[in-house]
Amino acid sequence: EEIKWDTDREVLLKAFEFWVQAAQYAYSLFSVQEATDAFSNAGRIIPREPGLSEENLYQLYASWTDMAFENDNQETLFRINETMHSLGQDRNSDLLIGTAYDGLSDACFASNQFEKGLKFTLDAIPHLQRADNLYELLNAQMHQGVFLYMLGKFPEARKLLYNVLEQMPVERDTKFINLNSHLHFQIGTVEVLTGFPDKGLEFLLPVHPGVLSHLNGAKLAFCDADLTARALIRINDRLIAAGGYPFFERVPRHDGGGYGIAAAPVTVADH
Repeated sequence: EEIKWDTDREVLLKAFEFWVQAAQYAYSLFSVQEATDAFSNAGRIIPREPGLSEENLYQLYASWTDMAFENDNQETLFRINETMHSLGQDRNSDLLIGTAYDGLSDACFASNQFEKGLKFTLDAIPHLQRADNLYELLNAQMHQGVFLYMLGKFPEARKLLYNVLEQMPVERDTKFINLNSHLHFQIGTVEVLTGFPDKGLEFLLPVHPGVLSHLNGAKLAFCDADLTARALIRINDRLIAAGGYPFFERVPRHDGGGYGIAAAPVTVADH
């Protein structure tokens, strides 16, 4: 019986790892439904295998959150991060709890709940500091900066985003390279919005086009005056002239009060 139990556990662990890898691979091929099915299959194994490690659960829910956010799936974002938070509490895992709070902030961003999203980032940061996971910590701090400028708190956002930049490691793997590119985009946006377009261009030009496809249609800031919106659109011309990519488009605000600025709808294939 003991041998059979060990064998069953090994099979379940292998199956879990297979489904997570299958989901990640499917999504790399833009097969969202197949990836969702694979993530869900991995999730169904969790109640049957209590021996899954913190890292196993983190890889599942962090990858799933990335996909859900990129596809603006708010219901999934809330659901899977509430599950991760519950698992983190059961295991007393700062990594799972902190990552879940930051994932819930993603859900709030997607649903325009900026004050609530800011609070989730503030809840996430102490857990991620204790977890000693620099990537998730910097990601949460960057999200905090984004919420601050979405709420019109530009000086605080600018200071925080530059602080994140100072903490970025010199030697970077793919995750940190992408995070650094996202961070440059956010700093460049803040500089443009606060009246420093030339400084903003320094940060926007190096941004990889893959980041732009990730940000398609994302809400960047709301403008009270049409003049501000038109000024931001003119930044596109300067970016293109300097060999970069168009970042901004003007979109009407839902309340009819002026315009908002959104990430321009571009794809890597366009370039």
